Amino acid sequence: MPAKPKPAKRHPDPAGEAWHADAAGRWEAAGGEIDRYSAPPLPAWSAPAHVRRELFGRYLLDRDTGVVHDVAHALPSCGVDVIRNGTFIHFASELPAAVPGARDCICMGGAS
Repeated sequence: MPAKPKPAKRHPDPAGEAWHADAAGRWEAAGGEIDRYSAPPLPAWSAPAHVRRELFGRYLLDRDTGVVHDVAHALPSCGVDVIRNGTFIHFASELPAAVPGARDCICMGGAS
């Protein structure tokens, strides 16, 4: 039987995990009723000083190349500021569904 492929090693996403835990608790407290649910505010994402663009999530998928970047760890060579056909993804937990088949950049924490 062939070995299962190992999941990509990525930098931890503690802010994302905390947001999801808070949101789940609020949803439970609301009894699963959307009218009673108050979503927590999204975290404020940050990036190294060389990244100047406004951030709408921690991860950025370059749809032209199929490469996903972790803007919190972006390298100058990632060229995050010049990605024109990009989609931001808020949390690491959303990556598998949001970017099927995408390749991780080295800035994600593992090999590309």
